[in-house]
Amino acid sequence: MYYCFNIASSVKGDPQGVLVRATEPLNHHTISVSSLHNKTKKYHYYTNGPGKLCRALNIDISLNHIDLTTSDLIYLEDQPELSPDQIIATKRVNIDYAGDDKDRL
Repeated sequence: MYYCFNIASSVKGDPQGVLVRATEPLNHHTISVSSLHNKTKKYHYYTNGPGKLCRALNIDISLNHIDLTTSDLIYLEDQPELSPDQIIATKRVNIDYAGDDKDRL
């Protein structure tokens, strides 16, 4: 139903990856949600789930197999590693049916 932002995080033949479930925009200029913008909601509302994140960042099937180390369309920046106190883990939303798996990071 919605696209998800998955990153292959190893070499070919070694299946490892990361699902980016949410992001925290630095400010309102970092995402283009003007058509969706509701002044009563904070900007992180538009990126706090895998489907909403992809809609806010215009991520779709056209970006499949893009190399995030060389692309001009979407890329990762090399930044200092975050300390554990800078990472927030919360329960997954709307998946009460998942039992113990609902608390996965």
